[in-house]
Amino acid sequence: MSRSTHISITKVQTAFNNAIKKRDCFCRIRDERPCSGGLQCSHFYPVGSNNSLRFYPHNAFAQCAGHHLSHHNRNPAFYCRWITDNYPDQVSYMESIRHKTIKYSQAILKDIYSFCMNDELEELETYIRGLFE
Repeated sequence: MSRSTHISITKVQTAFNNAIKKRDCFCRIRDERPCSGGLQCSHFYPVGSNNSLRFYPHNAFAQCAGHHLSHHNRNPAFYCRWITDNYPDQVSYMESIRHKTIKYSQAILKDIYSFCMNDELEELETYIRGLFE
């Protein structure tokens, strides 16, 4: 594979994060504190230990920097309740695949990148689910 056709996982992650922020437009998961800082993409299940959920749209939500930090460090129980209340079927599905692994080949990365760049997050969800069938 030539260098010109190679796509990095970092480039795909950036496209995914931007697509999530564009989809949500505001801090989706927040407690009573006011928002602070810029909008970021926050993964409910951390990317490092949940490879299969890295690019799964229902595992990612836009959050301000302040609530993103709170989600991971200060008040994780609030966020567990939020996602369970708002997306119970998704939580069940994510739990079923979270410890599985996807080998992100160049073909898969290019497909994911294309879905993200075209704001096709529903199609991306279907694509990710198809990788486990």
